[in-house]
Parts: sequence; C-alpha cells; structure tokens
Amino acid sequence: MKSLGKALAAVVLVPALVSGCSAMGDRMSGDTTMCMVVGAVGGAGATLLADGGVGAVVGGLAGAVMGDVICGAGFEPDEDGDGVPDSRDKCPGTPKGVKVFSNGCPLDTDADGVPDYLDKCPNTPRGATVDANGCPSDGDGDGVYDGIDKCPATPAGVKVEADGCPAVGDVIVTIEDVNFDFDSAKLRPQSQAFLDGAASRLVSSPSIDIKLVGHTDSTGPADYNMGLSERRAKSVMDYLISKGVSASRLTMEGKGETMPRATNATREGRAMNRRVEAVLVSK
Repeated sequence: MKSLGKALAAVVLVPALVSGCSAMGDRMSGDTTMCMVVGAVGGAGATLLADGGVGAVVGGLAGAVMGDVICGAGFEPDEDGDGVPDSRDKCPGTPKGVKVFSNGCPLDTDADGVPDYLDKCPNTPRGATVDANGCPSDGDGDGVYDGIDKCPATPAGVKVEADGCPAVGDVIVTIEDVNFDFDSAKLRPQSQAFLDGAASRLVSSPSIDIKLVGHTDSTGPADYNMGLSERRAKSVMDYLISKGVSASRLTMEGKGETMPRATNATREGRAMNRRVEAVLVSK
C-alpha cells in the first residue's frame, strides 16, 4: 500500500509540477496538459509494476515529459495539410499537394514572386519583370527581359548586348517615317508624330547617344544637296531636343546624295532617298 501511495502521488504531483513549469514558459494548452497527465499515469503505472513507488515518481515524470513532447510536436493542427503546423505556417491557405518551404509558403524556384504551382514560365532569370503567370515581358522586343534590360526602349532592329543596350559601335537605323518634300528640310506632320514616340524612347534610354545623318536624292548640284542634307538632320535634332532629348546626346552630319537607299531613276525612289537616318552609339 505504501508503494501504491507513492505511485498515486507521482501520478498527481508530477504532471502538476511539469505543467506549472511549462505554463511559466508560456507553452501550455489544455490539450498538452491532458497529454502530460495521460503520459504521467502511464509512466508511473508501468514503473510501479516494475520498480516500486520511487521508480513510479521517475516514471511519472518521464511520462509527463514525453506526453508534452508528443502533443507539442506531433499533434499540432495543420489545416492545409502541407506538413507545417499552423503555429509556424506563414501561408496557411496553401492548396493541397503544393510543395512548400519550411515556413509553409509555396516553393518559388526562380524567385520571381509567382509560386511554382502557378508559374507558367518556371525558369525566368533573376530580376526579370513577370506577369501574373510568372512569364517575363520584353517591352522593346530586343530579346532582353524587362527588369534586366538597362536600355528598355531600344528602337526595333537594333542589336543589343546582354544588358539590353546597343552593341558597341555604330548601328544604323533608318527613321522610316522621316522623309521630306522635294528641296525642303521642313518636317512633315507624320514625321513629327513618329519623332514624338522616338523622343519618348530616347529619354527613357539615357545610355544611348544619337548621330543624325541627313540624305538627299540626286536632283540638283552635289554641293547644294550636301547643305540640304545637313539642314534636314538639324531639323530632326531640333525637334528631338524640343521633346526632352538632351542636346549633349545628339550630333549630326549630312551625306548629300552620296548614300541613296533606292534608285534615283523613279519618283518613288527619290522620295525614299530624301530622308534622315539615326546612328545609335553606345556610351
């Protein structure tokens, strides 16, 4: 009977002692207390049969601690079933079956902000701008994704380096819609509309310098045509400056009739030759 009394004391006192310690550590819940009591009873009872009353105290203590561990580690709720207990789950609504990090948030292998299970472009380079599907955008169509592209408004057709800026050296680009009437350096309305868009792109790409090259058809004296081509280039330069492009980024020259794009034997060909071209120069 004496041994039995010790065992019963262990059953009552040991869980209370351990529960009090746990409460001081701000770890206790009702479920945990019940697990500790059950563990203590089981530990004390088993040890009583094997080792008597003193052993029951030790067994009760061990059982209580084990009950605490089992409840705390193995039986915490996990509402979304991702293997991360709710108490540590920073993304508690993860769909079933989605792989998660240790904090319960879905994997995002390419770190683009779109989790793998929603990402339709899972291997996006780091730093690229993506849409809701995780796919990168390329606003200027140069093959370098937005967010990585240091020259995000490069004109169409210009070859670029890995950073999205024009390749080292001069790249000739024809300003298709900047043509002139016969013997005139005045910009047409449609040319102004085209240059408005070009100016906007140039303002947003400060790493590009521009050389404007004027041309004429072969009608008239060569010396006169050389001067006319220079005036045409200056008309474009002045207009771009008026739209916010820094004058320090612009240079100009005239080529006269020396570099035709098309035959001067037809009216259409001569109209194509009365033009201005831009030479993009990487800094």
